[in-house]
Amino acid sequence: MRAIPDAVHGSFVFTEEHLALVPEETTEILRPYVGWSVFCYAVPITDEGLWVWHHHGEYRSLLANYVLLRAADAIRRELARTDVASEDLPELTAQGVSMVEVAEYAGIGNRGWNNLLLHPEYGSWLQIHALLVDAPLTESPLLLTDVCVRCGNCFRSCPVDALAEDVFHRSRCQKVVAAPWDPRSRAEALTDKTYIECRMCIDDCPIGTPVERLLAWKR
Repeated sequence: MRAIPDAVHGSFVFTEEHLALVPEETTEILRPYVGWSVFCYAVPITDEGLWVWHHHGEYRSLLANYVLLRAADAIRRELARTDVASEDLPELTAQGVSMVEVAEYAGIGNRGWNNLLLHPEYGSWLQIHALLVDAPLTESPLLLTDVCVRCGNCFRSCPVDALAEDVFHRSRCQKVVAAPWDPRSRAEALTDKTYIECRMCIDDCPIGTPVERLLAWKR
């Protein structure tokens, strides 16, 4: 993909079965798009700089998300040149659809015990985006192999016990991933406008780490 050369990506057709699984508040928004293709892509976080949050005014943004949005603009401009309609899925639904689930349907990875998408090579070091495209795209096979090795590292590393085998306590997680000006947060300030959120469940996951560390938890 020219917009992000190192992106991982996949596609699937958005069906009535998918529509039945989206949050109720987005059902009517997405109903007109049944039969469209969903193109999902993710930028690997191979550079620490992509994981930095920038605070500007009342808004905050991750640099990796900026890259994803610029790629979305480029892809949509290219589609428009061939009269193919498209929509930015997160923007259309006001972030109301889980990008992890979309990426699972696109065959990019599957959800791990850390409640994040796990890719076989990059682990959870990915940031995900998706577009609705009114054209047939090659469908990607689902990743049937479970990427998560069930080591439990994410459970043990979480500072607020937000993770369990079948449960994710979102409110607990949100207490520590917000921003350094929140006294409960584990975010690390880099400057007065940039910071890195808590990512202990990603750091301690054996997937996406160098080979010499991959199975260290077994030793």
